[in-house]
Amino acid sequence: MAEESSTPQNRQIILFDGVCAVCDALVLWILDRDPTGRFVFAPLQGETATALRATHANIPAGLHTIVLIDQRSAEEHVEMRSRAVFQILGQLDTPLRLLALLRWTPRFITDLGYLAFARIRYRVFGQRDSCRIPDPEHSMRFLP
Repeated sequence: MAEESSTPQNRQIILFDGVCAVCDALVLWILDRDPTGRFVFAPLQGETATALRATHANIPAGLHTIVLIDQRSAEEHVEMRSRAVFQILGQLDTPLRLLALLRWTPRFITDLGYLAFARIRYRVFGQRDSCRIPDPEHSMRFLP
């Protein structure tokens, strides 16, 4: 694993719904395409998300939002919903990184699509009984 993700002031944290089957699959997909370890992960239901909400009041308590907290500079930057997805995709080595160009679409349009999908994801894809336990190979990339 790269040193980059292990240094708190030089990492990007992805907050995700720990019981959502789609979110779980997305985390695995990102892990496979992020060999340098630029992203670390924490469930929205966990201690890390609770602590981050104390310093970033705009992070919602609900589970309908993926959140990216960029801690690579002195001032943390928070992206949510579609903007978080575009920011993440833009940094991965995959043809889907071209979807990051959608960040130029007005946020209200892309977030509308994001929220519509978030509302149906449990019904269509199901949910897990509990947050996933990472395998030993990736355990350092998961925060409580």
